[in-house]
Amino acid sequence: MENLEIKKHQSKRLIKDLNYLGINTCLRDLKQLPQYLKIFLIFGALVLTFLNFYSFKGFAIDLDSLTEAQQKLLNDVSNNLGSHFTPIIKYSNAYIFGSVIGAPSQGLAVATAIFYSMSGIAAFTGLLSIAMIVYGKMSQFLWGLVNGFFYCMFALVAGFIGDFIMNIVFILGASLGWYLFNYKHKKQFTVRGRSPMYKITFILATVFVVVLVSYLWSLAIPKIYEGTTGLIYNEQIGSGQLLFDAVGNGANLVGYGFQLMNVSEQFWIWMFLNIWKTIQYTPVSSSEWVWTLVIQYSIWTILASFGFWENQLKYLVVWLFPSLQKPKLQSNQT
Repeated sequence: MENLEIKKHQSKRLIKDLNYLGINTCLRDLKQLPQYLKIFLIFGALVLTFLNFYSFKGFAIDLDSLTEAQQKLLNDVSNNLGSHFTPIIKYSNAYIFGSVIGAPSQGLAVATAIFYSMSGIAAFTGLLSIAMIVYGKMSQFLWGLVNGFFYCMFALVAGFIGDFIMNIVFILGASLGWYLFNYKHKKQFTVRGRSPMYKITFILATVFVVVLVSYLWSLAIPKIYEGTTGLIYNEQIGSGQLLFDAVGNGANLVGYGFQLMNVSEQFWIWMFLNIWKTIQYTPVSSSEWVWTLVIQYSIWTILASFGFWENQLKYLVVWLFPSLQKPKLQSNQT
């Protein structure tokens, strides 16, 4: 009986020591963040929650553009006209017009309202994930998993099929990322200190892989969409959205590979990707402003810039301007 208790205790201790995905230390990791970042995250959470459920535009319909069938459907949701509650607006639009994943129906309308509302949760957990990546915390994989789960549901109803698939990859790869971070790649890899030829080769190879993967995404996304929904991609979504979806996920996949291998140069990709994604959720690519995700990626850009500076940019600045390092050397000598 005593041996059984000892084995149980050892098993519990093993699970605790493993710290799978950073579950055991997620609260401690949050507490260890700088005070200004905690305030920033709280403020961000409040803003994202508000924008997730409130639409400045409100629910409005051009009656002259409706077909007879759509006018009949409008009668069922006419009480929602003028509403600023985003889930109601998304429900009503899907009920009348359908969405990029199906024809009008009540079931689709309910799913659209629920999935679209996930953007706020996805945005906030995404902020936590980036903050943990910047400060090298284990719980980056926990928050990345939660972010991937909620974001992939939103991406599906928003028509970003590449994002939907990529976040399934993030969900499935969370355990692998945790394992590699914890046991294989604790020491960060960087091309700093390597020969100029090595650096040039690394940069050209990275750009080539991003372009190649983006091209493959551009071929795959329409096929996957049409195969799963039975709808024609160009009629429902279009080439502009495909460009952002393909390039974004090409960079995302390469950046994720760098993250798994703990490559310091990953921050160059994250900076590009966050700016690209910010534009993606504006009318340049989407049919409307998706404010929760515009703000999410804007904040991600700010957070990633800390890691970008610490891991990349400050070394580049010192290399370009060696005189900036002299005061520090003199103060060390004194």
